[in-house]
Amino acid sequence: DSSARPRATRSKAPKRKRPAQIPPTTTDGFASPCLLYLEDALDFVADERHFGEFDFVIVDVYTAGIFPKPLLCEQFFCGIKAILRPSGSCAINAGYGQDERDVRALCEAAFGRSAV
Repeated sequence: DSSARPRATRSKAPKRKRPAQIPPTTTDGFASPCLLYLEDALDFVADERHFGEFDFVIVDVYTAGIFPKPLLCEQFFCGIKAILRPSGSCAINAGYGQDERDVRALCEAAFGRSAV
């Protein structure tokens, strides 16, 4: 059926069983050890095992001049909030232009205007 909507696709990169540890010398300002997860972002923030686990989350998915469209959704930004501890915070590389405006609006929806 040509009227069917296209489905979003996700990369089939292998998932790490354990996070990579970043040496303390490269984590100035962060509690050591610092963990780096390289996984599908939507799946990661939806995984209930991570809810309330993190003090600080860095989201750096902005590549080739765009913020990936499958991540420009409330599900992703609410998922970021879910994996943070109540006193946690996050930093997001939002790019610029329309992507920045879209990311800001989604952050405000998930975290509240005063938190952005």
